[in-house]
Formats: sequence, C-alpha cells, structure tokens
Amino acid sequence: MNFISFVVGAKVLALRDGILDLHGKSTIQTWTKLARTALNGSFTITLLNPVDWPINSEIIIATTGDQWSQRESEVRRIANISSDGLTLTLNETLQYTHLGETRQVNITSVEIRAEVGLLSHNVIFQGSLTRMNSETIEQCSEGSVPG
Repeated sequence: MNFISFVVGAKVLALRDGILDLHGKSTIQTWTKLARTALNGSFTITLLNPVDWPINSEIIIATTGDQWSQRESEVRRIANISSDGLTLTLNETLQYTHLGETRQVNITSVEIRAEVGLLSHNVIFQGSLTRMNSETIEQCSEGSVPG
C-alpha cells in the first residue's frame, strides 16, 4: 500500500493507493543568477538569464558574503519587470549587497554571483469525488507502521 502525506499551507494532504498529479503555470526559469552586483539600498536587480515571473511574485536573493553572512539572503516581491525579463524592480530596497561579478584569482576566473529564485508557485490541488474516496478511513493506532 502506497501512502503519501505532506503539508500544504496549514492543511495536510494524504493519498492512499492513488495518483497525485500536480499542475501549475510553467515558467522558463525558476532560478538564475545576478548579472551584476546589486548594492544595498538598491530597488533593482539585473539577472543573468531572462525570466517570465509575474509581478508581485515572491523571490529570494541569496547571500554572497563570508561565513558570517548566513542571514543576508533577502526575500522580496517583484514590483515591475523589464520587457526583456532581465531587470526586476523590487517592492523594497535591498538591505545587503549581493555580488554578481567575475573575479580573477591568479590565473583563474571565479564567478561570484548571487542566486535569485522564484518562491511563488501556482499549483492547483483538485480531486474527483467518488464513493471510494468519500468514505472515512480510521486513523492508524499510535505506533503502527504503514503498510
């Protein structure tokens, strides 16, 4: 017996001996990197690859600092996006600087670019009502093993 369970928002979705098919709006790119450094206080970021993310989507800009910068990743919303999909205007300024550059270390070129990821995703959960999936299944006793 296969059993899948995960949390969606504040609700729990469970599935026993069935198929879970997830559908959402496809996007050309869910992660990219900065094309150039975004300074603290900036309202805009320039991306390495074009995106088709909707306005008001939530994004994350990863930290590029040292080992003490773990809390410098920033979550923002897209207030506007350029027609080429490369420049995002943010809903509020950046608190930290995020690197987007190539540095030369001796003879080696090192890419130091903050990752930028889409956090907002649009997935619809939809099922069909049948006699089988409308019956109540008793909760397993505490300590029992599925299957």
